[in-house]
Amino acid sequence: MASQLKFNVGGKSRAQRLQTGVRALGQPKLFKRPRYSIACALNEAAPKRAPILDSMGPRRPFVRLTLSAPRRTRRPTTLEAMAGDRASEDAADSLQTAPAETWRGWEVARLVLVVGMPALLTSLFEPVISATETRVVGQAGTLALAALMPGTSLFAAVSEVSYSFSVITTGFISNKIGLAGESPEEVEKLQGEIVRSMNSILLTGIAMGTLVCIAFFVGVTPSLGALGVDPSMRSPVANYISVRALSIPFFLIIALAEGGYIGKQDTVTPMWIYGINCVVTILGLVAVATFMPSIMLTGSAACYMGGMVITAAYAVWLMCRDKMLKATWSPSFIPREELFELLNKTVAYAIGVFTRMAIYSTIAALVMSWGPMESAAHKICYEGYWLLSFFTEPMFTAANALLPRELARDKGSAKFMVRLIIGLSVALGAALFGGAWACTTMPIFTSDPELLLFMRPLSLPLACTILLSSVVYSLEGIMVGLNQVKYLRMIHSCNFFVMSGYLYLVRTMDWGMLGVWYGLCGWQVLRLIQHYARICIVKPFQNAQHAD
Repeated sequence: MASQLKFNVGGKSRAQRLQTGVRALGQPKLFKRPRYSIACALNEAAPKRAPILDSMGPRRPFVRLTLSAPRRTRRPTTLEAMAGDRASEDAADSLQTAPAETWRGWEVARLVLVVGMPALLTSLFEPVISATETRVVGQAGTLALAALMPGTSLFAAVSEVSYSFSVITTGFISNKIGLAGESPEEVEKLQGEIVRSMNSILLTGIAMGTLVCIAFFVGVTPSLGALGVDPSMRSPVANYISVRALSIPFFLIIALAEGGYIGKQDTVTPMWIYGINCVVTILGLVAVATFMPSIMLTGSAACYMGGMVITAAYAVWLMCRDKMLKATWSPSFIPREELFELLNKTVAYAIGVFTRMAIYSTIAALVMSWGPMESAAHKICYEGYWLLSFFTEPMFTAANALLPRELARDKGSAKFMVRLIIGLSVALGAALFGGAWACTTMPIFTSDPELLLFMRPLSLPLACTILLSSVVYSLEGIMVGLNQVKYLRMIHSCNFFVMSGYLYLVRTMDWGMLGVWYGLCGWQVLRLIQHYARICIVKPFQNAQHAD
């Protein structure tokens, strides 16, 4: 009888009673539920399913209608309602945005690795060539190794200045691609702009490279005399520099091709370009050491030139194949104003790089005036520093290629990218610390026991310089990505005068090689403080949201 009262009230069927119960639940006078609960916000944010009336799950309407009165709830006060609204919004926001922020952080890390790993392999080819040359020429004796040192320092500066064309070209092409649309007309227009841009940049680079080459031919001998180079080393050094200077225009072609491809976020093609240069040059060095050891120094310069010529021809062929260049007798160019703006940025960055590298060249000239033993020791220490510092190249490339785009999209992810790059550079510098120590204590570049004993006190300042420079170089890549090119020019120019004054003290106070390398370590500390202060002043990530 109880079951009949429960399930057969009023002679209605069960389906009719269920429908009546559901309609009754919708009446506000019969039943009220809290409107400001967190569960409601989660239910609204979740995919639509069966109605959930409160946090206890779906109700049984026929039971509540027949056996018990509906439970009434108290209307929330104004403060409770406001607190409930905030809780609902926080719950919904955390449900929707936390996974997006998490995946954005992983995406930023993935982009850094995708761009950085091929750049790491690319950056290792040049120091491998230089280390091979040092090893091959070192077999000819300490005098030949000392004669190689000024040329290495000089062309390291030329390489860095030429690389400024690559850095600015990367940003220029990347900006062109970022402003283009996705329609077929926009894509075709973009292709034409890239061709005109690369035509203009390439011809300008060849012209400037030719002028630099002529300047080397004219001024190499007087410069060596003015710098106080030992007379016994002037002739072989002049021959080496004159022959290797012929490769400068071809190196600029390679650097511009690298900048164009990285601007398209293609870091694999430059890896193949520099890989071919590495293979050709090393094969030439081995051939000279095997069959023509009497012309070891001049032959190694000729190997550099031959590798650059072959690689530049391959790079031009690749750019024509990929429609970045167009082989024609009447090429089109970008507007004059746009070209002047590009050259202005390139020259500003090149001046900063030139003044920075001029410090290394000044140190090389100072050390050469002390004799062959000091010159050979500095050559090996500088070679280890140069080789290991290239491992930080991926951080610079990732910041230069990715940071401008990331900063325009989301300051939070850009800030996360900067922290990631700096953290990786610190870890990498700590790993390179041990490698720098090994360069001066193990017979890697020389087996002369007297020279190894002379270099042993330089292990600590060299290792500290490597550790600090890995962070500093990453910060300078971040500065380029933040469009702080003029700041870099100013700060490097000021540091040149600071270090010139310090080197004058080293010479007059007779502080020797330890004074030189501890001075280099202090210079890295100075640059680190300057770049950190600049970021604090500019505040590029103000109001940024964290992307963890």
